[in-house]
Amino acid sequence: MLFDKDNEYPEALIKVADCHRKNGNYSLAAKFYDQAYFTASSDSLQNEMILQKVFCLLQAKQHKAALAELYHLPEEGIEAFLIRKNFYLGIAAFGSEKFEDSEKYFQNWLEGNGRTDTAALATLYDENEKISRFNPQTAKIMSAIFPGSGQIYAGDWRNGLNSLAITGALYYLFYVTAVDHTFYESLLVIFPWFQRYYKGGRDSAFRIAARKKAERRAAKYREILQHLQWGTP
Repeated sequence: MLFDKDNEYPEALIKVADCHRKNGNYSLAAKFYDQAYFTASSDSLQNEMILQKVFCLLQAKQHKAALAELYHLPEEGIEAFLIRKNFYLGIAAFGSEKFEDSEKYFQNWLEGNGRTDTAALATLYDENEKISRFNPQTAKIMSAIFPGSGQIYAGDWRNGLNSLAITGALYYLFYVTAVDHTFYESLLVIFPWFQRYYKGGRDSAFRIAARKKAERRAAKYREILQHLQWGTP
């Protein structure tokens, strides 16, 4: 900071970090919490600075960076500290697609809060595992073999049938032109269009499947957080 170049006043660093966090400048807030960590006068304050930094990293969707910070925290401590740590670990691990670890941390969080509804959480993670098996690359391969099938696999019947109709029509036109005229003429005039829509359908299948997977993952994540907040109805 301008008037504290030697970082002799950690309270000032914390206040500046808090201001940036409240204004939504999470990346900048994380930097100030990091500086405050190195000037903190106690282990408990250092741990608090890490947790505050982790909160900002999670808000900025820097999940792997948040995990790295959390791994530096001690395994033991007061109950409130461990509960917060497990909650942040669960979020960071989920965002890093370490779902087994995420489930373990959230289970620990439930137990730390005296909750017994861990079976319902396990069910949500089983459903999340099914989402993991949904593969955009599979959709792309399917459309490469049979145009439109990848989009249908992703649940987009409209685009799937559209892709099938266009590529089918161009294939037929390619064949008719080759028979009525010459193969070279068909290759020169029709094939570029066929190739364009064939490749476009393949790429579209991948994008649609990737978007659907991200949407389903986000929806399941919201369900998990809702369960952690309210429990099983």
